[in-house]
Amino acid sequence: MICAGDSHCESQEHSVAARLLSDGGFVFEPEAIELRAEQVLRMQGYKDPSRVHPEIPLIAEAMTALAAKTFEPAVHFRRVLLEGVRGDALILETGSRLHSKAFGKYISECEEVAVFVMTLGSALDEIERDLTSSGKLVEAVFLETAGWLGIERLTKQFSAFLGREVASDGLRPGRRMSPGYAFRVEGARCEWPLEDQKRIFDLFDRKKLAVTLLDSCAMSPKMSRSGLYGLLRETEPGRQSRSTANNNRQAPA
Repeated sequence: MICAGDSHCESQEHSVAARLLSDGGFVFEPEAIELRAEQVLRMQGYKDPSRVHPEIPLIAEAMTALAAKTFEPAVHFRRVLLEGVRGDALILETGSRLHSKAFGKYISECEEVAVFVMTLGSALDEIERDLTSSGKLVEAVFLETAGWLGIERLTKQFSAFLGREVASDGLRPGRRMSPGYAFRVEGARCEWPLEDQKRIFDLFDRKKLAVTLLDSCAMSPKMSRSGLYGLLRETEPGRQSRSTANNNRQAPA
């Protein structure tokens, strides 16, 4: 559900919504992110808590609860039409070009993309630094692990929300892709360079983002993520996909 301005609205089925911003982007408003200490322990390799030192589960419980209270989730996103894919270049209607050989496999059939920048906020980083500086390294590790689990939860919430929103246009989200990650294409490993995060951020009003892009192209806060979803047309049985119908149309030179 998309809401204009600063108004708040809810559907009967879902309590999440997205606010329209003056720059044409949106802010997704997620539900509370819930975590369980057992999941954090498993991520650290403790599959059977009964076989570890009794202090470890207690630390995991405390850090998981602390992380969940600290989260300040924010997701900025916008939908952008595509001009097409030419070579390794994904060309957006805005004129922006993103570069990865993986786009030919994962995006070539899409009509548009949903680009996003999300974060859990900076408070988690500050607490982790304090724990590390005071020598509480085990606590810092569990807090960070809870943070990674939290960003995964936030990503899943946004993906589900996006799927519901674009369904009314006959679309569905494809694979999530992010700069700095590698993808398998015809048996080869194809990377999407981290430097393309600059172009992702250029699609937003950076002053409104809760994330800063560093000179290294890493993001601050640490528990942040950027990228895009290709939006695929839902085809009827027997109907050709966009790329087949257009004989794999590519963007003009």
